[in-house]
Amino acid sequence: MVAEIEALGQRAVALPLHAADSSTFAAFFAQVTTVLADAFGTDRLDFLINNTDISLSAPFAEITEG
Repeated sequence: MVAEIEALGQRAVALPLHAADSSTFAAFFAQVTTVLADAFGTDRLDFLINNTDISLSAPFAEITEG
């Protein structure tokens, strides 16, 4: 997707996040903050495409981290 956006003359980045592990969220936020400043010269998002896939086979109330 990044290559397609860049081919249109725009800037884009893709950052991985292990969405099932909340202990990674703080580091991900720091990475987003750095990329926004370094790559885009801002501290705000214009667009966010969230593409997460988590496959669980349990009722929501029974789902835990890990």
